[in-house]
Amino acid sequence: MHTIIVGGGLAGLAAANVLHQNGHTFQILEQGKALGGRVMSSHIDGHIIDHGFQVYLPAYEEGKHFFNYPSLEFQSFDPGALILYDEGFHEVISDPLRKPFTLFSTLLSRVGSFADKQRLLRLKNVARRYSKGKKTDISKQSTYNFLVDFGFKQEMIHNFFLPFFSGVFFDQKLETSAHMFLYLYDKFATSLASVPRGGMGKLTEQLAANLPSENLHLEEEVISINQKSVQVASTKNFVGDNIILAAPSDNLLNKFAPGLIKKYQSSHTIYFEADQTPHKNKLVGIVAKKNALVNNVSIMSNVNPAYAPSGKHQIAVSIFDNKYSQLIENQIKKECATWFGKQTDEWKMITRFQINRALPNQKTVKFDISKEESKIGSNVYLAGDGVLNGSINAALKSGRLAATFAMQDGT
Repeated sequence: MHTIIVGGGLAGLAAANVLHQNGHTFQILEQGKALGGRVMSSHIDGHIIDHGFQVYLPAYEEGKHFFNYPSLEFQSFDPGALILYDEGFHEVISDPLRKPFTLFSTLLSRVGSFADKQRLLRLKNVARRYSKGKKTDISKQSTYNFLVDFGFKQEMIHNFFLPFFSGVFFDQKLETSAHMFLYLYDKFATSLASVPRGGMGKLTEQLAANLPSENLHLEEEVISINQKSVQVASTKNFVGDNIILAAPSDNLLNKFAPGLIKKYQSSHTIYFEADQTPHKNKLVGIVAKKNALVNNVSIMSNVNPAYAPSGKHQIAVSIFDNKYSQLIENQIKKECATWFGKQTDEWKMITRFQINRALPNQKTVKFDISKEESKIGSNVYLAGDGVLNGSINAALKSGRLAATFAMQDGT
């Protein structure tokens, strides 16, 4: 059986790995100049720069099957967050269950009431039960409504949940499904947010390393699919027994399954180089400030020294604006100066990544899919994070399932 895979992101690479391991042939057609989709890293002026701020959660079920964790040499953030308040005050909240010595500082923090901090412990247990498949009555609730119904006060929601998870979901109103929130809350609670020593792109490299390089075709834009034939802009035709759409354009989806076209959330990360680190914590700094431009600040070189050249530090700043100008850069430095001082004036911008299709809209999500749902044509199967939910785990799973369904039909 020979399969044409449209898209060389993690979903397409996962599908190719499954096919290859089971003795089937394939060809990947990737529109870009490199594999990986959003999960890529570049080397710029001695820095390892991920294409947008992102982390990997080793608790992901699918990743344990696809990746060799020891060889990735994960470098991990500490549990918790650095809360950056309006007037320049900042404090650390942590997980006392994993770091007992942080118990009193976390309980005394101003992020929320003592009752809200007790609710955090209860939420951790609810998320753990949900992740294990025990039913939770949340129906179609948004994350925001779930948190309110759970009993959290507005202070806690706006000081912690909103700034933290708006950076995870790229969703400033927390309209993302509560199902997705509980799933990810459990993964954050049971594993440490991590990056491979060589950058997030190492995940892509590891998946691609298992595959014959001659079957990986870059800069091939798919323009049409007809029966079992895939035509690309260079006028070539690729013919297979099956086709997996792992990065479908809206035009392709409109032909096979127009009802599955998704809206996407965007992300924008600016990377700076500094001579000194603003702080030494291995924590994501989340901004608990209304109408702030900056959403979060992470000192990547604190977490992973390999990300910056010797004697330098790398700072990733995610913002709530798709535009960029010198005025935007100045505003970023001005806001960060309220927490880190005038040293921000000396920050040197390295590069930035604005990703318009960073994550699918997640007002509704899935965690599994049947063959009937994946199969959108007589020999066409759908994969990608938009099929299930917006996570690395879902991208891998959708690719694995699409390849499995194709193999079942091909026998």
